[in-house]
Amino acid sequence: MVDDPLLGGGKCADPQAILDLHNMYRSWHSALPLVWDTTLAAEAQEWADYLATKQCQLVHAGVPGENLFMRATYPKPDTTCAMAATAWYSEIVWYDWTAARPFDYNWPRNVGHFTQMIWADSSYLGCGLGYGSYIFDGAPAPGGCKVVACRYQGPGNWATNDLFRQNVRPLDPVAKAATSQGVVSLDAGINVPDANDVPPQASPRARRRRRPPSPPESPVRRRPKDRAARDPRGGPPRPPKRPRASPRA
Repeated sequence: MVDDPLLGGGKCADPQAILDLHNMYRSWHSALPLVWDTTLAAEAQEWADYLATKQCQLVHAGVPGENLFMRATYPKPDTTCAMAATAWYSEIVWYDWTAARPFDYNWPRNVGHFTQMIWADSSYLGCGLGYGSYIFDGAPAPGGCKVVACRYQGPGNWATNDLFRQNVRPLDPVAKAATSQGVVSLDAGINVPDANDVPPQASPRARRRRRPPSPPESPVRRRPKDRAARDPRGGPPRPPKRPRASPRA
């Protein structure tokens, strides 16, 4: 339980630590500190609890400004969340600061957690922790998994080069010197990237405060096969048959 009501809303055992890590990393990129928001934390907690029932699958809730992290271990992991921030920031090693079109070039390089963390226009943060069972082959008993979900307001990762250039700022000289001397550890090995990280629309909108929709029965939705339009022999779909003209009187 979190003793400080100002850091409530979620089940992270260390909300102050994950907030402090966010703000330390942001300070290295000339971004203002985030403020903890209990409503964001409660929304993140609701989604994390749902994912924990699915062996901590990393599936986004469909809201802008969300980072996810998962860890599965045997014996079961602890209930801290700070390691998620370290893992997300480690994606900095894949970001090319020299790219003329920073979004177009960097987004396919799996840097979305990092860019959301340091996004200059983000102001508020709330995180939650889901905890569930995880089956390991050959283990004498089930292990455990935890999923960390963080929500940001205003959300980052808007899909334009100009907004990436404005909001994803390079390391300042002091922080860059510290990392080059090994003062800061960037552990890229503990993050489980989620494959469906998709940036929001091209122009930001004010995020309305509302409760997220009830979780679906399955987080993965598959489109039904279009049997009428697909050639059974394979290849591209066949065009639909043109209707016959009505006979003239």
